[in-house]
Amino acid sequence: MQRVYYRSRKKIVRDIPMEVLEHILCRLPVKTLLQFRSVCKSWYAIITSPTLISIHANWFSNNQFGYLIKHRGPEISSLDKSMFNLIEKLELPHHHLKSFEFNLVGSCNGLLCLTKEFVANNKFPSTYIWNPSIRVCKELPLPPLQIITFIDKNLISYECASGFGFDGQTNDYKVFHIVRAKSNLEDFVIINLVYSSKNQSWRVVEAAHDDYDQFAFPSPYIGCRTSFNGAFHWIPNWDSKSRSIMRFDFCDETIRKTKLPLANKNEIVMCIGSLKNSLVVFVSDALDGKFWTIPCRINTWVMMKKGEMTTTPWIHQFSVPIEAGLAWPLNIGLNGENLFFLKFYMMKNSSWSYRLGIYDNEKKKISEVDTHIRGMFTYSESLFLLGEETKY
Repeated sequence: MQRVYYRSRKKIVRDIPMEVLEHILCRLPVKTLLQFRSVCKSWYAIITSPTLISIHANWFSNNQFGYLIKHRGPEISSLDKSMFNLIEKLELPHHHLKSFEFNLVGSCNGLLCLTKEFVANNKFPSTYIWNPSIRVCKELPLPPLQIITFIDKNLISYECASGFGFDGQTNDYKVFHIVRAKSNLEDFVIINLVYSSKNQSWRVVEAAHDDYDQFAFPSPYIGCRTSFNGAFHWIPNWDSKSRSIMRFDFCDETIRKTKLPLANKNEIVMCIGSLKNSLVVFVSDALDGKFWTIPCRINTWVMMKKGEMTTTPWIHQFSVPIEAGLAWPLNIGLNGENLFFLKFYMMKNSSWSYRLGIYDNEKKKISEVDTHIRGMFTYSESLFLLGEETKY
């Protein structure tokens, strides 16, 4: 009797139409899918196929997204998107990642990009692509030796900013590095590098703009960089006179720029991000940029049209009143559902404490959620990198 039941159950599994099976599987959590690989050979083939992996990642990014919080030190936590409670701390890959400060560059389709803090010992930063859902991490190779040798031998100091995104035309995940290096002659050199996961190689990207100089390097402040819709956007260093946003396209690997929506010279761009799938810019109207000492309003400008941005108008969306020196917008506005701020508090030892806040548009108030935050990203689980690297 038991054998008959087992055979009939296997027959039911085999008789499920392929389109129905894919429709069901793409909505299941990664942990469940990993277990279902053992059901039968056909299910294993379906679950590990690039088609289902892509369908699953797309469905979860649109329907089951959440947030990741980067804390001080080597620590990342997931945040419930409805209750805004910390769910769990993620187990970091590789023992050496747990013992140093790293940058969480970005999140895309369940993959996280991490880089080591850039240190002044003439070593290029290590870069990792990590899928915490399936506990797989891939360390990227270093750029070509001639580039590293040129930096080490000719330049006395350097810094690196990075972006992470997806090329939808070739189904390729890419990492973009901007290296600003200083030579003995007090001159700065900008080197743009892009890594292709599909080709497993780096290449140098040339900028076509005459004003793409040392000041085109991304601003070091929180929220001045963001990746979405196949591009990495950044606010140049505040010493820049171009008053533009730079954009690296992960598809055609070109660098473009667009003018900032500043009404007058006293306004200052605090942050860029995404809102309802459009580029958004947060601008402070504090006189001379003195938002640390006087109350101000943060005006939100949204680029309503995708595509070539040089002629696309900015539309003023809304304004948020801010107390003096207390809040900084984060570059995350997930489909317009929430607007997050980083709140600052001066400690007794003159150091700063960072706390996550959520803006309530009805109450016109920022409520605190968590402490010791250094960054925040959207996240949804996926099966990408399945089988590519040894688990940790």
